[in-house]
Amino acid sequence: MKIYNVIFSMFFVLFCTNLSYSQIDNERTLDAVFNHWMMLNCGTADKIDWKLEIGQYAEQIEPLFLEAFKNGPDSKRLAESSKASQLRFQMTQEYMSSENNILSDEDIERYKNLKAEEYVELENKDFIFSYKSNALSGLGLIKSKSAIDFLKRIVDNSESPFQAIAALAL
Repeated sequence: MKIYNVIFSMFFVLFCTNLSYSQIDNERTLDAVFNHWMMLNCGTADKIDWKLEIGQYAEQIEPLFLEAFKNGPDSKRLAESSKASQLRFQMTQEYMSSENNILSDEDIERYKNLKAEEYVELENKDFIFSYKSNALSGLGLIKSKSAIDFLKRIVDNSESPFQAIAALAL
């Protein structure tokens, strides 16, 4: 197992708790629904009927999902992800020195060889992939002809790293 996967799993909750989901509870605007959906990557157990929420804005939200897939997260979200990754890296450094450390010696050695910049870069790549995957999943909920056609093109592209995600979204 790659060490950054271990570290990512250990501090997954840290990133998730920093995301603000309260806006969706207070208002069901297009922006609130879109932004909440796009950041929903932490396996949280929402009591929100996403098919209904996204469905009510299907026409307006579809181009947002297409743009999100094409462009990935904006610079502000990417900067927030980087900041959270830097914090997780620092916390992991501290954790490895603590008495509560349950990592194997092998994992510790691998992690010590990982630079903060490398860790942040790996985390950002994962974040971008997750963000784009959420966009495809959102298109799958819309189920419009254009959304289905777009997803099918990705499924038919054997070179796409999103092929399986698009297939599941269909």
